[in-house]
Amino acid sequence: MTLTELSPQIRRGFAVSASMAICASLQIAQAADVCPGQDVSSHQAVTAFNSLMDGQPGTPRTLQLTVIPSYDVEDRALRGQLTVERVVATSGFWCQAQLALSGPSLDVDESSIDSDKSVTAGWQQRWLIDDGSLPTVSTVISVQIPYDEPDAKTDIVLTGIVAKSMQWGAVYLNAFAETTDGADSSSVDFGGVVGAKRVLNGSLAVCRHCDP
Repeated sequence: MTLTELSPQIRRGFAVSASMAICASLQIAQAADVCPGQDVSSHQAVTAFNSLMDGQPGTPRTLQLTVIPSYDVEDRALRGQLTVERVVATSGFWCQAQLALSGPSLDVDESSIDSDKSVTAGWQQRWLIDDGSLPTVSTVISVQIPYDEPDAKTDIVLTGIVAKSMQWGAVYLNAFAETTDGADSSSVDFGGVVGAKRVLNGSLAVCRHCDP
């Protein structure tokens, strides 16, 4: 699902999200100490349903499943999509990288079940960690690959992310470029999202450090 497809759903209906991080048995206990920036990730991570990207990798060697269900009031259809994400390393360059695979989004209404017949593979890389003076800088490359659609074309979305911690929370800037008629096309849409997160009470967090 692309960013342009998310916006109409938010306008026409309402959406809720449920994120579940599954700690695999192979998770290395000291991963948070080996890979830098875990404290920044905890502060800058955005877990609400919206089109804002925070640019933060998850906990190394921990499989994360994200389910995004939404209901379109106008079409009376229930939509859902599953994304699997993982940071594959506990140190070095790849502990700042998060790989993702999203399955086809399903549309369920009163008479039928349909899907968009595409999967999306993504690579998010955090290049700079907020150190108090410079912000977090990350990029995301997403490739939407159609299947069982002879005339469909593969599209690419490139997103740049800047996140800065504040005493009261964090601010974010996303800028993206998205092909609209195949990766080899010169037709590209540009856009951006600006957002902020305010931490009302840190003690109310469900998982502050997620250490065993």
